[in-house]
Amino acid sequence: MDLRVGWEFSGGRYGVELFGANLFDEQAQIFINTGNYDERITTNRPRTLGVRLKVRMN
Repeated sequence: MDLRVGWEFSGGRYGVELFGANLFDEQAQIFINTGNYDERITTNRPRTLGVRLKVRMN
């Protein structure tokens, strides 16, 4: 589950956004490659949390 919430100030010139991806840190196998006798498993990204800041230069 992903979540994103943000606010804008001064008519949209400034903004801040909090985001989280894979909030429950689920481990999913996206792809399994069994070629060349070497099994490789591709998984999803781990939990990611962050902040984005925005400034419009008009």
